[in-house]
Amino acid sequence: MKRLLLSILTLGLILSMTACTNKVGKAPSPAGSTPSSTQSDDSDDTDKENAANKSDDSTAAGNEDATEDSILASLQSMYGKAPEYEYMALGYYQDLFRPDMVRDGYVPYEENYVQERTDSLQGKAHGISIRLHMTEANGATAANEELKQDYVKQLEERGLVYETDEITSYDNDTLAICPVAYMDENEHPVITFLYTDIRDNGAAYMCAEIEFHTAEFDDVTTLMLPEVEDVFAVNFSGILGFEKLIDEN
Repeated sequence: MKRLLLSILTLGLILSMTACTNKVGKAPSPAGSTPSSTQSDDSDDTDKENAANKSDDSTAAGNEDATEDSILASLQSMYGKAPEYEYMALGYYQDLFRPDMVRDGYVPYEENYVQERTDSLQGKAHGISIRLHMTEANGATAANEELKQDYVKQLEERGLVYETDEITSYDNDTLAICPVAYMDENEHPVITFLYTDIRDNGAAYMCAEIEFHTAEFDDVTTLMLPEVEDVFAVNFSGILGFEKLIDEN
């Protein structure tokens, strides 16, 4: 990979960002559940009680394990296809810093989805992978820097060579994006956008790892892309000529 790759990517990203705010409104909550914050909602009143109702007196290791399993099962049960999309799922996860709160978010829909963690939400389909979790930081740039360090550390642990550009912030540092490009173990290109967005008037930030595995693109990818772009308000398909990459795969 050449440095030009990320230069073009960053330029395309800047040109594609307009208002840099999420276009999706508050998503409906599953029947019988308590509404929680979406990927686009940053108001304080969207933080709700943990859907799994974690017990305060579960101090023993066995009880903690049982509670963790119960929470995971509850989160899993609420996962489903997002009503406003055809290819995206609406899922739920705990706020890492406030485990009595749950958040909701959009990831690619999977038929046989299995939620592996309580503090994050991840989905992958048709070459697009999205992982969501929460963090606390002094601004979107600081949150993105933390996300970037963790992400590249994982790449290094896998022995992968990567290129990354500078973090770009928007809207008074309430939103930040950083591109990362690497070749996977099979020498296939992966383009990632590390995305951090304000929540709760700055009390928290949503972190998203949005990965495009170009070798796995298929006919459905072209249909899913507009929905991913709608969720994050970024013209991913126009960056690096993704339309051409899709046609070639």
